[in-house]
Amino acid sequence: MTICVIGSYKEEYSGEEVVVLALVNPENMLHIPLSDMTMFFPKKVMN
Repeated sequence: MTICVIGSYKEEYSGEEVVVLALVNPENMLHIPLSDMTMFFPKKVMN
């Protein structure tokens, strides 16, 4: 199994830094080039 850091955030009330982790079977992992990630997470256009 592989541990992946999915994200992090700061708790609003306690101020504690929290990390979101995922436990993944290596057979189920996807390896996607960073340049291809814009397809999944396009940038917002600011007016």
